[in-house]
Amino acid sequence: MFMRTAASPADSSPADTSTRARRRTAILAILRAEHVHSQAELAERLDERGLGANQATLSRDLRALGVAKGPSGYVLPGEGAPAAAVTDELSRACHDWLREAIAVAHQVVVKTPPGGAVPMALALDAHAKELVVGTVAGDDTVLAICPTPRDAKRLARLLNDRLPTERTP
Repeated sequence: MFMRTAASPADSSPADTSTRARRRTAILAILRAEHVHSQAELAERLDERGLGANQATLSRDLRALGVAKGPSGYVLPGEGAPAAAVTDELSRACHDWLREAIAVAHQVVVKTPPGGAVPMALALDAHAKELVVGTVAGDDTVLAICPTPRDAKRLARLLNDRLPTERTP
């Protein structure tokens, strides 16, 4: 006997889709209005609006919205940012998260502090598209796949050039 244990995305009812859209709109509004440092804090804000969600749902929503977690909390993706802003976003990610970038063949190993790999990978995926085919993020390491070894060297140089000259421990 076959038992269905969870609804697939194709099984979502219009009411589920409407709730998801309202929740995601509320998430964006909350993050634009205030600094949120954790999913628990975000869940509280959503509960206050009558849009409660569990941790797994919040994780999916944040990922779908392109929200990253920075040192000071959740940050929204740049929407339609001009080229200068894109460079600023990548520079900010490097300042906050990058410790070292090493080119190896057509890949770049990007070292970050613990918890920094996902936001760094999101920044690379969004703002280094011409050099990055894709990324894989662990806890403190990102593997960036580049089209060619030359692109990998360019990416490593681009990242390392954005390393802050001084770091506070």
